[in-house]
Amino acid sequence: MAKFKIGDQVTWVGGRPEKMTYGKTYEVVSFDEPFVRVVSDEGKTEGWVSSCFELAPTSQGPVRTKTVKEIEPGRYGCITVASGVNGNRVQLVMASISAELMTWYDASELRAAALVLTQLAEALEE
Repeated sequence: MAKFKIGDQVTWVGGRPEKMTYGKTYEVVSFDEPFVRVVSDEGKTEGWVSSCFELAPTSQGPVRTKTVKEIEPGRYGCITVASGVNGNRVQLVMASISAELMTWYDASELRAAALVLTQLAEALEE
């Protein structure tokens, strides 16, 4: 099984730091063991030995599975889950803006928000 696949998010863990930033996440654009190509800080495609990267940790959502699903308060992307659940309802804040302001979201932010909202809905239905 290949260490990476195209589109994976990887974190820089070693090598020549003048080209990449330690701990930063990059996207894999090609992988041919032992080499991986990613988009660099400057927006260029850079090739490196794959041992300089590890898969980036996936972001955690607001729902944790223990013996039952629990909703964890906190900020998840542009959505903030309030501290409590009232019956089958949960209090949310979309970004931290006043009602008079508008906020722009790109496609990835909207997809992340949709995932968080879906997880919350499924937890409330149980």
